[in-house]
Amino acid sequence: HRDLHSFPTRRSSDLNKESSMIVKTSKSKVKKAMKFIINEHSYECPAVSAFPIKSAHIAFKKWIEEQTKN
Repeated sequence: HRDLHSFPTRRSSDLNKESSMIVKTSKSKVKKAMKFIINEHSYECPAVSAFPIKSAHIAFKKWIEEQTKN
């Protein structure tokens, strides 16, 4: 998914290409993952958010748990 955004503080000819990213992790690692992404991102204020999974396929939930054990 790519969007073109123009920023009011920049010239109208300055367009940035942006991409969305989905990161899957366990609830216990969300804060650490967000901190890493924010610190490594080139934007001063990157759009980083977390959403709880209220319902998911059981195999997916098990996979997330297995992949994020350590």
